[in-house]
Amino acid sequence: PAASPLECRDPPAGGRGASVGWGAMAGRFARVLEDLFARQPLLKESLDDKALSSLSLADPGRAVEILEDMAGKGDVRNPSAFVACALRDYPQKRGRQADVDAMLQQHPEVQAGLDEEAISRLRDADPARAVEIIEDMALKGDIRNPSAFVSRALARYPHRRGGSGGEGGPR
Repeated sequence: PAASPLECRDPPAGGRGASVGWGAMAGRFARVLEDLFARQPLLKESLDDKALSSLSLADPGRAVEILEDMAGKGDVRNPSAFVACALRDYPQKRGRQADVDAMLQQHPEVQAGLDEEAISRLRDADPARAVEIIEDMALKGDIRNPSAFVSRALARYPHRRGGSGGEGGPR
């Protein structure tokens, strides 16, 4: 099989054992994670202390998203490295493809200007970034080549940029 984002060059150090306590987290978030770990006990056991600590300090929505991704994949070779890479690459909750489709439906003028390849690229991209691009396009309104705009925007900034400068804003 092809290399996957599940492998990270610098996996976190530390032994397995899951001895990190969840007291550092907000109560509701801790209960959500404990419930998830109760349903997937091998998931918690597969993570080292550093990964569990990183999850406890992460954006709660993103931590749950990572654990649900891992549970869904089932064949993660190095779960602690998966957590480290996922948090490094996407520290905030990423959203879903449904968010991208909903945003395209909210802006039919944007969708009408895109070819199938551009729509596919938006659906395959980081959902938060895809939504950001669609919003930028809707605000600009007059884009000569919308499909090229999508390609250029994703090449320049594959992940959500945050802020509100638009695609041509300060870098």
